[in-house]
Amino acid sequence: MKEAHPSLATYWIVFVVLVVLLGVTILIAEIKLPEDWMNLALAMSIAAFKAVLIMLFFMHLWYRTAIIRIVAVAGIVWAFIGASLTLADYFTRGWHEAQQPRVNVERVDRETGQAPPQLPAALESPAGSTDGPMQPQH
Repeated sequence: MKEAHPSLATYWIVFVVLVVLLGVTILIAEIKLPEDWMNLALAMSIAAFKAVLIMLFFMHLWYRTAIIRIVAVAGIVWAFIGASLTLADYFTRGWHEAQQPRVNVERVDRETGQAPPQLPAALESPAGSTDGPMQPQH
């Protein structure tokens, strides 16, 4: 069975469209739209369209059976789900820590729950010095 492939003219047309879309993307990056998210949304939409063109013509999905197209779309959907879950985890890190005050356990009196009085600056250790076995011996 002979498989259908795009013609050389189709490859060149898709290439020219991709180059034009690249120019539009660069132009969008230089133009200040009313809201910052508009630049990103427009650029990402163009990038998604370019990805679809590449998949359809350079990966020959346009000429394949329906099951191959379904598998390709399923892969993209799962990649999107994975990226979304990763970004959701990343952007929610630390939100619970901001609600709880950070307390240094070593500096709180366990009986009263209060911080001990501050030592005068002359009695405190110099910055960067450590007390204990980790300090190099001279």
